[in-house]
Amino acid sequence: MNKEHFFIELRLYLNQLSKEEQQAIIDTYDRIFDEKTAQGLSEYEITQTLPTPKHIAQSILEELGLSFKTQTTIDDDWVEITHDIPYSHHATNQYAQTDSKSARLFQLLGLGMLNLFFMFWVILLITLLLVSGWLVIFSFMFSPLVSLFLLGTAVSTYAWFQFFVTLVLFGVGLLGFLILKPITKGAFKLFLMYHKWCWSVLKGGARL
Repeated sequence: MNKEHFFIELRLYLNQLSKEEQQAIIDTYDRIFDEKTAQGLSEYEITQTLPTPKHIAQSILEELGLSFKTQTTIDDDWVEITHDIPYSHHATNQYAQTDSKSARLFQLLGLGMLNLFFMFWVILLITLLLVSGWLVIFSFMFSPLVSLFLLGTAVSTYAWFQFFVTLVLFGVGLLGFLILKPITKGAFKLFLMYHKWCWSVLKGGARL
C-alpha cells in the first residue's frame, strides 16, 4: 500500500467526521510519512510500520464515542475495498523489494558519478588553493628571519632596504593568516559534512 492509497482508505473509514476533522488526522499522518521518508523508508515500508487505516479509524471513532462501520461511502460514491478481499502480499512485497534495489543501485551510481566528475575536482581545486595560500603566507611571515641573517653577514643600504621590505611582507603574511584561518576551518567543516553525507548514502540512511 502506498501513501495515496493509505490516505484514501483512511478517509473512507473516517467519513462520519467533518472534513476539517478528517484533514487534521490526515495532516498528522502526513507528517509521520515525511519524518519516516527522511529516514530513508519507502512508502510501502512506512505503511507496514503503521496500523492499518481501518484500525486507526476504529480507534479514533471509539475515542469520540462514534460507532465504527465496516463499509463506508463518501460523496462521490466510492466504496472502500477492505483487506478482507484477498490479494497477494508476497507479490506486492516482491515488487517493492525489486523497486528498492533498483533505486539503491541508481543512488550509488549517481553518488559515484557526482564524486568522480564533479566533487573530486572541486575539492582538489580548493585544497590546492588553500595549500598555496598557506605556503605564501608562511614564506611572507618568515622572510624577516632570512633578511636578518643577510643583514648580519653584510650590512649595507640594500640589506636594510631588503629588511624593511620583509617587514612589510611579514605584515601582509600576518593579515593573510587572519583571513585564511577561518576560511580553512569553514572548508574543512564543509568537507567533513560532505564526507558524512556520502557515508550516510552508502549506508542507505540518506538519499540523493
